[in-house]
Amino acid sequence: MSSRAHEVLSKRVLRVDSGTPLSDTLVEIRRKRASHVAVFSQTECLGVSSCNDADAPAGDTTLEDLLQRQPCPSVSDTTSLEELGRLFADPRIDAQIVHNDQGAFVGVVTRQSLLEGLLKEREQTEASLSQSNATLRKQAEASLRDSEARSRTLLEGSPVCIKFVDLDSRLQYMSRAGQEQLQICNIEPFYGSTFPPELYPECWRAPVAEHLERAKAGEISSLECPVLDTKGNEVWFDTTFVPARDEDGIVQHIIVTSVNITERKQAEWERERLIAELESKNAELERFVYTVSHDLKSPLLTISGFLGVLKQDVAAGDAEAAEKDVTFISDAARKMEHLLNDLLQISRIGRQNNPPEEIALADLAQDAVSMASGRLDERGIQTEISPDLPVVFGDRLRLWEVFQNLVDNAAKFMGDQPQPRIEIGCRRDGHETTCYVRDNGIGIDPAYHEKVFGLFDRLNPENEGTGVGLAIVKRIVEAHGGLIWVESEGTGRGSTFCLTIPRRRQATSDERNSRTVS
Repeated sequence: MSSRAHEVLSKRVLRVDSGTPLSDTLVEIRRKRASHVAVFSQTECLGVSSCNDADAPAGDTTLEDLLQRQPCPSVSDTTSLEELGRLFADPRIDAQIVHNDQGAFVGVVTRQSLLEGLLKEREQTEASLSQSNATLRKQAEASLRDSEARSRTLLEGSPVCIKFVDLDSRLQYMSRAGQEQLQICNIEPFYGSTFPPELYPECWRAPVAEHLERAKAGEISSLECPVLDTKGNEVWFDTTFVPARDEDGIVQHIIVTSVNITERKQAEWERERLIAELESKNAELERFVYTVSHDLKSPLLTISGFLGVLKQDVAAGDAEAAEKDVTFISDAARKMEHLLNDLLQISRIGRQNNPPEEIALADLAQDAVSMASGRLDERGIQTEISPDLPVVFGDRLRLWEVFQNLVDNAAKFMGDQPQPRIEIGCRRDGHETTCYVRDNGIGIDPAYHEKVFGLFDRLNPENEGTGVGLAIVKRIVEAHGGLIWVESEGTGRGSTFCLTIPRRRQATSDERNSRTVS
């Protein structure tokens, strides 16, 4: 009989001999508070009776009359409480005498003691299960905490900006990398706000929202777009939208991962700028070679032609004609010298620079006007210089050449204007300051606004000069990272030459190339 089954042997069974008077038995029952009476002869247990039956016997009832005579079942060491319970299948049986496989008396099992044993076993089983469940719960909670800690470490340690967005398009989480890249000191106000937030430029919010909706529908998508950090700086991200699903495959939220590609984008823009600059320089070089070959050929042809004429005049003894021939040859040589000097000057721009410094353009413009005062006074040209001209950073001598050329050019093409005037000033164009040299001279047809900056391009071949002045100006301005253009409504309407010069130091491509070479 198992230890658990052995425990249910009734401790409240009164053992009496068959010859014991019933009255004495009743006294013992009350004294010991027995629940059953087991009657024994000298050799065996005759039976078991409930004490309820013994409390109210009839006048002639004997002890043996109360016995419930049942077959004595046998039990073994492996008998369980459930097996003992089957002994009480008959509801009339209130107690059972049990013996072992060898027929030896083991004891008495009552229905009450069996129920108490089963209840105790159930309580112990439940307690054991409860303890096991508590242990498993603690283990599961610890495992969950470990998993969450590992996940958070992974999220917080990643260099990628990771965001969780719910199905209502509300931001629920942003990793530390994202907060640092966007310079967000306190992320809490962003949680619960609509995604995409206002940090995205307005023109990009609709495309981002469209990709978010595609992710809600179960699609993975990506795009490259800029975001403004809290300081207003533009940060470019390669962003991927991934739907996060539950065990049933239903999308629960969206994981938005953003890789910072700002440096890559800047490199791409720089590459595109350099390619465009190279293409522009190649085109300029082609025009330069063509122009130089054409314009240098003219004085060479003049020299060559008059050398032949000179030879004939000398042979004929015509000294006067020979002297004229020499004059033509000398003029052609001087013209070639001027062309070569101008070419040499243009080639040096951007390669031979003076140390850059801060320059007050108002002072520089005044110096340029003073240098051209002879021509200006001769033609009675009034000049006005605005005191609001900005301070820029650059090569003082080169920028002086810009204003000197523009003032000289304005005086040269003033025409017959009765009240000639030159104005040097500036204006605000958006976030940029544009300086200008404005005159009320002969003006320029809009068809020639680009041509005037070409090398050796002269709108009127009869005009003085070689036609490189504005080409030099354009090259100097561009070498400083600026732009130059002309505004004129046409002939007789005057001209305004506009230019921009960065206020801060910017390394030009020529400077970068020179540093690389050196």
